[in-house]
Amino acid sequence: MIKKYLKEISLLSLIILVFGNTLLNQFVFDDEHFVQKNTYLQSAKFLPQLLTQNIIAGSGFISNLYRPLQSLTHFIDVQIWGLNPFGHHLSNLLYFLTMALALFYLLKKYFPPNIAWCGALIFCLHPLQSEAVAFVSGRGDILANLFLFLSLLLFNNHFLLVAGFALLAMMSKESMAFIPLYLFIFNFMLKEKIALKKYLPTTLVSVFYIISRLTWLNFQNTLNFYTSANIFTENFIYRLYTYFSTIPKIFGLWFFPYDLHHERSWSVYVSATSLLVLTGFFMLVSLLTLSFYEIKKNKSSYLLTALAWFLVASFPTSNLVVLINALFYDHWFILPGFLFLWTLIFYLQKFPKILYAIIAIFILITPYYNAVWKNPFTLYQHILKYEPNSAKAHNNLAMAYSDASDFKAASLHYQKAILISDTFAESHHNLANLYLQEERYKDALAELNLALKINPSFAPSLNLKAKILEKYPKLQSN
Repeated sequence: MIKKYLKEISLLSLIILVFGNTLLNQFVFDDEHFVQKNTYLQSAKFLPQLLTQNIIAGSGFISNLYRPLQSLTHFIDVQIWGLNPFGHHLSNLLYFLTMALALFYLLKKYFPPNIAWCGALIFCLHPLQSEAVAFVSGRGDILANLFLFLSLLLFNNHFLLVAGFALLAMMSKESMAFIPLYLFIFNFMLKEKIALKKYLPTTLVSVFYIISRLTWLNFQNTLNFYTSANIFTENFIYRLYTYFSTIPKIFGLWFFPYDLHHERSWSVYVSATSLLVLTGFFMLVSLLTLSFYEIKKNKSSYLLTALAWFLVASFPTSNLVVLINALFYDHWFILPGFLFLWTLIFYLQKFPKILYAIIAIFILITPYYNAVWKNPFTLYQHILKYEPNSAKAHNNLAMAYSDASDFKAASLHYQKAILISDTFAESHHNLANLYLQEERYKDALAELNLALKINPSFAPSLNLKAKILEKYPKLQSN
């Protein structure tokens, strides 16, 4: 029995070995709003709201993110584990192991078991996966890829079941609205003749999802995350240049993942002659040229379908149509590289030692990036090593120091955040809270006034200012 499933057992064992250190991680970053302060996770009576509102509505915030399946998994975790981070990280790991098995069986349909095993490990042990597994709120990537792989695995014979999997994928991550295209590209690559009617159920699910997100599930503005117009939102050509500029780094992250970090800064590019823009453009043209050469030589091209997959998978975060108030997050590019991985193992299947070497490198590197997400200090200090001018990282690190009662360090980082970018009401509000800890009421009130100058309707500062003035009315005249 063990011999029959030796590949599966060894696959799961290596993944546990590499990602086992994530079980020691705390809640960090968005976990505060996704899980810790989300009241909708506390009781089954909130399930209607949990499944029909944005993912952080239970924390009192409005977001464009609608991921009800991910929310439901967090609800189950809270019912079982409460707010013990170990249980939440254990769930992440279990979902990831399930995804790995789905990928392995998908690859095994088209490659020898040993090569399928290598391909599954290269994808699953890649350092880019650290954020999805080591960060509780990164679970959406795992769930979405799980149901995508199941869809690809079962599409030929169970197209109605696949429509259900597609819906679950969309309920895990918005970019899965493109599942019909993923299915088409994948089957085109494999030259599998499939009646178009088999695509109909999944396509109808996708259309229904997209219409829903643009109407009754449009919580803020599904197609534009920005609150005001700017040079980026108003110029499509600048967005296109910026997208081209990201291409070299995307491939760099896949093949040379040496500087992975969250909150990566990226510039808006306004010129076609910028070096990164030209490099990205010529990389795409070169891949397309190689694809046609491959077609001419072999009458087919894995590279062409890999490029098509990449363009489709990166489109939702490209800012070309859907405007996201971020230009580059490392975890966006886990899935876009999937068919490039497929192409790699296709051409290297006769050289398994190279595949083993890649796996060995990832086994050594990935635990380090898992540990980056261990707690707020390790996370934000890592980010600041690469992004010293990130006001958000300084602000969040200051909050961590404040929670640890290191008020001196907290004050230093709040002030750095304000000095770098005095556009966040939260920084002044948090500094005001810090001054209250030290009974510096006048200074606290001054910071609250600055917070309200930035955002006059910022409720936390309005409420805190009212409480201070109620207790110390004389400060009003000052």
